[in-house]
Amino acid sequence: MYVQITGGRKVKTLLPSKRKRLTVKEANLLLQKLETFAEDTGKKDTIRLTIMEDKDILFRDDCVIGEGHSRNLLLVVQHTFTTLHKRTDSTECQELLASIQQALEVPDTLEEPKKREKKTKEKRKCKPSVNASKRSFSLPTFSVRSIQGIILGVLLLVFLGIGGFWVSSFSKQDVQSKPTYEQLLKEEKYAEAAVAFPDKREAIEQYLVEQQAFQELKTFNAQFPTDEGTFDLAFYQKEWKKVIQTEGSELNTDRKVMLAYAYIQLDQLEEAEILNKTLKSTQLATELKKAWTKKAIRAIRKEAFSEAESINKRLKSEEIKELIETGKTCQEMIALYREKKDSENEKLWKQRLTQLGEELYYENE
Repeated sequence: MYVQITGGRKVKTLLPSKRKRLTVKEANLLLQKLETFAEDTGKKDTIRLTIMEDKDILFRDDCVIGEGHSRNLLLVVQHTFTTLHKRTDSTECQELLASIQQALEVPDTLEEPKKREKKTKEKRKCKPSVNASKRSFSLPTFSVRSIQGIILGVLLLVFLGIGGFWVSSFSKQDVQSKPTYEQLLKEEKYAEAAVAFPDKREAIEQYLVEQQAFQELKTFNAQFPTDEGTFDLAFYQKEWKKVIQTEGSELNTDRKVMLAYAYIQLDQLEEAEILNKTLKSTQLATELKKAWTKKAIRAIRKEAFSEAESINKRLKSEEIKELIETGKTCQEMIALYREKKDSENEKLWKQRLTQLGEELYYENE
């Protein structure tokens, strides 16, 4: 499997040649580099990313650099399938994600042909010449005690050799019987994988998030707690206060979006606005507009017209402006019937006020 990345005028200097075939790891590192460049310079750009196996195209899409969802190959594939097919649980998507994950986790192998060649040459140099002059020698004489010592030495060497062979055999069997990281993940033995491969714990937590296995994530985070795991788990369990109170979690782009969304759910819209100044997420901007609209309608129903007018300076909505005027009319009618002690009409106008903007409110749910 290899990857080709082309296009992108603004990031052209960072891209390889059009025909350059990148490994999955090289492509992943390049995507991280491009996203960092976009964040630092504020320049967004579009690249074309193609994943191939031999001559077969497994995946191709145009990706926007600078919006956070092109930080690595897994995110790119998930974003494309979510955008185009509204799902990531298809067989095609899961197989592609598994292939990419496997390629990312394959350890690099280093060969040393030069050293082997050098050793071969040295052996050749040490080979005795066929034409070397013959030397005369005589057999030494040995005593009985010397012969016994030699026999004991030979037996000891044989014993040590057999023992070493057994130890080596058992060691090899132990290595072969030890399951790999990929096998443990496939068998859903996440805790066992975390114990056997402690440096992979963050990757296991992220894998569970990507698989949306939140019950398993809850169990895993209880055994191997991390700030990131606590943050992700709280978000997917809709524990919004816990999300914004989690300290020490690494706020990458994705988690900043999640944090902003949690603020919106808690009606802390100013905090979400501050986060989105740097994120520049269109999805967050849409959610914020909906939240401000609903907040303005709630203010009108409470007769807090100055608050509603202040919100509408941000929204510039004709519908909200009209609702404010209608709300003020309802307020005047309520005061009039209260003065006349006409409780029936007073109640009627109060009810009208509490139902103002109902259709617009539910449109923005």
